[in-house]
Amino acid sequence: MSDMTGLGLDPNVPEFDGKFPLYPAGDYSMVIIGEEVKDTKDKNGKLWVLKHQIISGEYKGQIYTNRLNIKNKSVVCQKIGGGTARRICTLTGVPWPPPDTTKMFGKPMLVTLCIDVEGKYNDKASYNEIDNKPPPVNNQAIPNNTPAQNNTPKPDWP
Repeated sequence: MSDMTGLGLDPNVPEFDGKFPLYPAGDYSMVIIGEEVKDTKDKNGKLWVLKHQIISGEYKGQIYTNRLNIKNKSVVCQKIGGGTARRICTLTGVPWPPPDTTKMFGKPMLVTLCIDVEGKYNDKASYNEIDNKPPPVNNQAIPNNTPAQNNTPKPDWP
């Protein structure tokens, strides 16, 4: 049995509903603060799970989790995940394929969060993308009305 009386727990904290925070659609300056490669649910593929921390604006300090299919039986899913992973390498100055992911940590990048028609994003209902805009300068997000400087070719998948 654990004694919880001395922990100073907030008696008014709301119950966690099992849903993670939903940030409004838009551009966010983020840095990678954690990552792991793990098996997909069916054990036939690999996910690269990235923990990003928002570094400016209203949600500064909040965590966003990004899951990339880097090995998947679906060729399209694997191309999207691999292409996004390669874009992250470009934005963080790490060669592709990355020999080591630790050099990606703490380097600002601009992440665009997109929300589906139901007002949510997740692995099944919508998408997020690492944008083709340059990384933020001085840890500040690039405004939405700034045109992208895109020297990266578009992928050949839908």
